[in-house]
Amino acid sequence: MGTAVSGDSEVIHITLIDYFTNKILIDSLVEPNVAMSDCNTKYSSVTFKDIREAKREQRCLLGHHVAIRQVWRFVGPETIVAGHGASSDLRVLRCPHANVVDSQIIEGMRLKKKEAEETMKKEK
Repeated sequence: MGTAVSGDSEVIHITLIDYFTNKILIDSLVEPNVAMSDCNTKYSSVTFKDIREAKREQRCLLGHHVAIRQVWRFVGPETIVAGHGASSDLRVLRCPHANVVDSQIIEGMRLKKKEAEETMKKEK
């Protein structure tokens, strides 16, 4: 995700992998259709130059609407989407989905439970 001039997060790279086969379904840069202030390269590994080159070579998706259409080629209403931060990624795509297993949320819940157990031990 990058940061738009408005301050909103915007999709700049999308990867979709089939969990059962490990087949890469989509792995593409996305040229945002809004003005961008930062590609958050430290986290995304994507630069403005990367996006320009991908666009010039016609190997990028043009805007989040095209990215969503590509995702929906593989993800239906009953598909389980799994990933780290998947809920956030789908939110940035403006692509709500009911069946999400988000390892970031699961890990956060596990850590909170562990902290609560440690606090209870200290209080005894």
